[in-house]
Amino acid sequence: MTITDDTRVIFNPFEPDYFADPSVQLNALREQESVHFMEFTGGYMVTRYDDAFRLLRDRTIGSTAENATSTPSIDAERAAIAQDPAGPNMLRVDGDDHTRMRRLVSMAFTPRAIEQWRTRATELTDELLDVFEERGGGDALHDFALPLPATVISDMLGMPTGDLPKLREWSHAMAKTLDAVNTEEEQQRSIDSARAMDEYLRDIYDRNLADPDDGIFSALIAAEHDGDQLTKNEVISNIRLLYIAGHETTTNLIGNGLVELFRHPDQREMVRRSDEHDANLVEEVLRFNSPVQMTRRIPDHDIEVDGTTIPGGSVILLCAVSANRDPRKWGPTGDEFDITRADAKDQLSFGGGAHFCLGAALARLEGQIAIPRIVRRFPDLALAAEPVFEPRVVLRGVSALEVTV
Repeated sequence: MTITDDTRVIFNPFEPDYFADPSVQLNALREQESVHFMEFTGGYMVTRYDDAFRLLRDRTIGSTAENATSTPSIDAERAAIAQDPAGPNMLRVDGDDHTRMRRLVSMAFTPRAIEQWRTRATELTDELLDVFEERGGGDALHDFALPLPATVISDMLGMPTGDLPKLREWSHAMAKTLDAVNTEEEQQRSIDSARAMDEYLRDIYDRNLADPDDGIFSALIAAEHDGDQLTKNEVISNIRLLYIAGHETTTNLIGNGLVELFRHPDQREMVRRSDEHDANLVEEVLRFNSPVQMTRRIPDHDIEVDGTTIPGGSVILLCAVSANRDPRKWGPTGDEFDITRADAKDQLSFGGGAHFCLGAALARLEGQIAIPRIVRRFPDLALAAEPVFEPRVVLRGVSALEVTV
């Protein structure tokens, strides 16, 4: 295919209707080229499955802003880190520092430990659906998909349920700055939220230090490997990460899953009739309409991807949206939603390698409980208004999901 100035696709999330369906533009980018230079950020986007898979697992390529060439978004991130009392979490450190921090955090966040929360998540799901039944419906995002993971992660971390509104406000402001372009107001709101949440968490840290319980907060304080323990700042920064990641993305996983089942009634009917595909349903939602659209990497050395040299210090976005539908991996049906897809679990939405999502087991558990239970409990579940996706590049989810039951 010959590409001319008239036919060339340029990544532009500011185009009308981009957020309604990013895959339209990003699929076209993938078929145009495997590596796309993003002119408005100065970074690179990797669009195809095999390349993204390889880079995610390349342990010589990190994600810390310390290695990045100066750009407005990188400079803003560095400024925010400099003003953060707790410092960077394990998502933003590499090498031995990352290995050490992740090893200690993982001790309190094992799949076995997560599985113990299945009963609580199921009970909470049914309680929320009881309210839906009494009301005849409601906002399935704010009244269901949000309080379920937010309450579970709050319980796990020992945060009072009554504090959910302010915790949600802080985490939402901080999550927005994952996008490459933010206003000064959004950047300042994120910094202010990080400080407020830091102060809040330090009080909980002190209470857990004085009177440990069986929650994850106390477990992180006590985690030890060969005499090494997390510092107070490391506990605070990683608890904050776990809270944000533990409900922001899972809320959108549940919401996006419901959106796709509304759009594909034949698939919803399969879910309603049988639990055979419950686990695979979540994998297919992650593949087809991922709550995490892109994952960042920043190499400290030049790397080559399909004949293109990406200079060291460049910000690279590994695009799950396009990779998860790449026909080179998924065949001619890659752009279709199919909960019976045999290899849906190969999706890249949890990242990979050293930075593979630590909360993957929890997200899967909550998605497998929440989405099928609401579908089966309410056979007449229907949209009351067309959902609108929020204008965010990295995290994807609707602003509301009004339904009737």
